[in-house]
Amino acid sequence: MRSFIQLYIANIREFVRDTSALFWMIAFPVMFILIFGVIFSSEDDVSFSIGLVNEDGEASARLVEGFEAIEAFDLHTGEREEELAELEDGDRSAVIVIPEGTGRAIGEYFDQLSSTSQQAALTQAPLEVYYDPSNQTRSQIVLNIIDQIIAEMNEGMTGIRPALAIEPRTVTADNLRSIDYLLPGILGMSLMQLGLFGTAGPLVSLREKGVLRRMGATPLSRVALLSSQVAFRLTTAVIQTGLIIAVGMIAFDVQIKIENLPVILGIVLLGASMFITLGYFLSG
Repeated sequence: MRSFIQLYIANIREFVRDTSALFWMIAFPVMFILIFGVIFSSEDDVSFSIGLVNEDGEASARLVEGFEAIEAFDLHTGEREEELAELEDGDRSAVIVIPEGTGRAIGEYFDQLSSTSQQAALTQAPLEVYYDPSNQTRSQIVLNIIDQIIAEMNEGMTGIRPALAIEPRTVTADNLRSIDYLLPGILGMSLMQLGLFGTAGPLVSLREKGVLRRMGATPLSRVALLSSQVAFRLTTAVIQTGLIIAVGMIAFDVQIKIENLPVILGIVLLGASMFITLGYFLSG
């Protein structure tokens, strides 16, 4: 047992003195998750760049205010040709054009609505929406949002509530972001690097220098030598896991359930053991 402890301490000292090993085993995974975490952490802020062309002036000011109130829309006001050019360049998700006379058409609509004899021939005010059909997913989302806005405006102006109404029911689900998938991947990469490069390389170096042959001539058992190296690498795996999870939780608000920590630890030790075994196999 004493020889095991001494070899374990010797492995720690050798690791601490090796700056390249410290970088690749400790610093590199932390840098990796920081870089990619910054890249993928802001993708949940959904926003659409929308061009708005108001050719009707003050008569449709309330309509413009309704679109400006939508948080998902990054609204850009301008001329028709200018905004359509931005749409063609891919800088706009859609362009909404309020044609001249829209406010007057809305007023005529209310006049017809108040007359029971003319309700069958109601004239709707046109609202032009330009979009790129090549990006169907984004365009469909934008069009659905615009339809919902128009429906709410119609209800607010006419006071007529629709016959059918959606009654929402909430069900809480695990909303995973890209960083939540990225963190386990980086952890797996770190364990693989520890097991393969952090095991095979040093063992081959010891064999080339004749250290293993000289140690074989001592009373030191092979079990003590092997178990001390494995124990040290498993300890390093646990430290790596703690650092990566801590960075994910502190920097990117990755949610880790406390009751799952024993399962995480078990999986980390099992995965590290598998890669360490592969490292010894390759070094042999």
